[in-house]
Amino acid sequence: MKQGGVNFAVTPSLTATNSGQYLTDVSLAESLAADQEGGLFNVNERALTWPVDQTVTIINDLNNGSYINWINDLGKDDKGVLLFEGAKMNYGGSPDDVRAPLVFEIVEKASGIPALSISLNISLDSIERMYRQLNLIADEGGPASGVWPSGTEYGGVSSMVWKGSENNRGPLNYPDSETSDTQYFVYLHGYNVNGQQARAEQSGMFKRLYWSGSKARFWGITWYGFETQGFRPGRGGFSPNFHKNVVHAIHTSTYITQKLAQYIPPDAQITLAAHSLGNAVLSSFIQDHYAAGGWKSKATIKNVFLLNAAIALATLDGSIADIEGGGGSNSITSNSYMYHDDWWDYSTNTAIYDKKLWAANYYNLYSEDPSDERGNLTWRDRFGDLTKLCQGDVFEKPEINCFNYYSTGETALAPLTSDVRILESVLDITYLQGLGGNYAFALEERLKGRVEIPWPWPGIYGDSYHYVGAALPAGSSYGGWDFNSLIKPDPAEANGKPRNELKINPIFDHDALFPENKFGDLFNPDSSGSEYAKNHRDRLLAEAIPVLSLPVGGPGGVMMEDEDVFDDANVHDMQTRFKNGWPKSRDNVRWKHSDVHEIGYTYIYNLWDNMVIMGGLK
Repeated sequence: MKQGGVNFAVTPSLTATNSGQYLTDVSLAESLAADQEGGLFNVNERALTWPVDQTVTIINDLNNGSYINWINDLGKDDKGVLLFEGAKMNYGGSPDDVRAPLVFEIVEKASGIPALSISLNISLDSIERMYRQLNLIADEGGPASGVWPSGTEYGGVSSMVWKGSENNRGPLNYPDSETSDTQYFVYLHGYNVNGQQARAEQSGMFKRLYWSGSKARFWGITWYGFETQGFRPGRGGFSPNFHKNVVHAIHTSTYITQKLAQYIPPDAQITLAAHSLGNAVLSSFIQDHYAAGGWKSKATIKNVFLLNAAIALATLDGSIADIEGGGGSNSITSNSYMYHDDWWDYSTNTAIYDKKLWAANYYNLYSEDPSDERGNLTWRDRFGDLTKLCQGDVFEKPEINCFNYYSTGETALAPLTSDVRILESVLDITYLQGLGGNYAFALEERLKGRVEIPWPWPGIYGDSYHYVGAALPAGSSYGGWDFNSLIKPDPAEANGKPRNELKINPIFDHDALFPENKFGDLFNPDSSGSEYAKNHRDRLLAEAIPVLSLPVGGPGGVMMEDEDVFDDANVHDMQTRFKNGWPKSRDNVRWKHSDVHEIGYTYIYNLWDNMVIMGGLK
C-alpha cells in the first residue's frame, strides 16, 4: 500500500449545486481564479497524506476560525464544499496494489470521538492510466528512445492496458467496466509533435472527452511526424522538413492496420479523430487499408472527426482542384492563390501555361493507360474513398458519419494574400521569418520547386531544399512550379508541345541541382518509369507535386459544405459556432490551428459536447 496525498482548500464560491459548473461557466471559473489570487482561500501549505496522518492533519488545519465557520455552515445554503488537489500518487506500481480510501472525519475535540466520518474511494495516479496508447514512432524509422520514457510501460503498446495481468481489466485508473464495451475513440496528433509532446496532447484530449461525457475507450496513437525536429531560436522545437513527415504520415497507416487490429474486438465501433497532419494518417488508413479490404479486424469505423485538417480539399474531392484560382467564387476562396503566378494570370483568371504542362497534372498524360503507375501521381481524390464512404447515396446511407471541424480564424491553414503570394527568393527570408507559422500550408505548396538553396546543416535538418536560416522553411527544389530552364519558356511554344514529348521532357523542373536528380527513372519511356512512380509515389507527391486547393481545416473548409463533400450538418466552423468566451490572455479571438487542444476546455466545451453527442459516445 502506498501513501497518497492531496492539498485541499475551502472555496466560498463553490456550492454542492454548482461544484462542477466551473468546467463550462466562464464567469464562475474566473471568479474561482480571482478568489484564489485575492487570498479568499488558500490551499494548505503541506499535502494532507493518508492513511498515516490524515486525522492529525485535518484536526490541526481545521482548528482555526475560518474553518470552524465553514464546519458550522455545513448543510446551510448549499454550502460545504472542499476542493481537493491531487499532490501525491497513492499507487505502488502493481496492478493489484491496494489503495486506501480518503477518510474525512470531524472529531469532537473533548472526547476524540468522530462526529462525522465520510469515506471516499480514490485513486491518485497518472492520467495515462485512464486510457490506452500505441507508439508507432520506431515502426516508421523514428528514434526508439529519447522522446518516450524508458521502461516497458511506454514502449509499443502501453502496458497501461495491462494485457499481461490476470484479469486484463484495462487501464488501471479507468477500468473497462466503467466504459462502453463497443465504443472506441482513436486519436492521432499532428505534425511536429514528438513522443513526449504527444503524451501531453493525448491526455488533454482524453480529459475533454471525459468531461463531455464520453464513455468510449480512448486510444492515443503516437506516430513519427517530427523528423528534423530541433531547437531553433524563436521557434523552440521545430521540424523544418514538412514533406518528409507527410510521407511518414501516409506510411504510418500501414502500422495502424497491422497493430491496432490486434487490440480492437470485432464488434467494436471505432471513432477516428485526428488533428492537423494526423488527418493524412487517418485518411490514408481509410483509403489504402480500410476501404481496400486490408483492415485485419472486423471492427467498423463509425465516425470520422477531422480537426483543423492539414490535407487538401482536392484529396477528398478532385473536382475542387479545377475551380479556377484554386478556390471558387466566394470571398474566402477566390483569393486563395494556390496556382503560381508564373503559370496563372490572376488579372484575367486564365492559364499562362496550359494546365497539361503543370507538375500537378503530369499524371493526366497517362490517362489513356490505366496500367501505368504515373497516372497515380496526383493529389486529386487521393483519399476519395473516404469521401465515398461518408456520402453513401449522397448522404442518405453513409457508411461512416464524417465531420469536418474547420476554423475561419486559422492562420497556419489560411489562404495566401496578394502581398504574400509572390515571395520565393532568398531575399524574402526576413519577411518569411516575420510570418511565423502563418500561411504554412499554402507556402509549402506554392514553393514546391522554387527553392534551390541548401540548408547549411543537412545532417540536422535533412534534405537540402529549404531556405537558409528561414523561420518558416517551405517548398522544395524540384518539380512543382519551377521551370526546367533558367529562362521561362515561351508560353505559345510550350503550350503546343505534344503529349508524348511532355511525358519524357516536361517543362516543369526535373533536373534538380540539390543533391541529385530525385525524379530518377520517372521520365523513361519504358516500364521502368511506371515502376519508379509506384515505388516513390508518396515522396514525389509530398515534395514535387503541388496540390491545387486550400486545406480542409482552414477557411477553405466551407467548401466541404458548398461542394457537398460532407453533409452540410456535419461541417462546422469552430470560430463562429463553438466559442464560449475567450481567454483574456489572448490578444485576439481567432480560433487558431492548435486551439482545439491548447485553449482551456471551459472556452470550447461546446465543441467536445458536439463530438460526443453526434458521435454517440455517451
